[in-house]
Amino acid sequence: MSVVDDDIANRVGLDRTGERRSVSGILSTGEVPVVEVTHWEVGDLRLAPGELTVIDLSPPRGGETMQGLLGSDVLSDFGSITIDYDEGVLEIPAP
Repeated sequence: MSVVDDDIANRVGLDRTGERRSVSGILSTGEVPVVEVTHWEVGDLRLAPGELTVIDLSPPRGGETMQGLLGSDVLSDFGSITIDYDEGVLEIPAP
């Protein structure tokens, strides 16, 4: 499932649904809130409305800040995607 950083969710005023979902990561497992998103985009690509889980994505020491992570719930809508790790590029086919 796709996630959004809790600071970003609060800053843009995303409405929490009242639901909580179980998530597991490398550091812990827990229940996190869910928000409803009606308008969001990646670059010039508008994404369908949906739900995101809210997680603290604070960077580790010296790491880069992340606003969110796209999960298979979003990426699977596009069929085949390409990730170029050397160039830091995610290629999503045109809808």
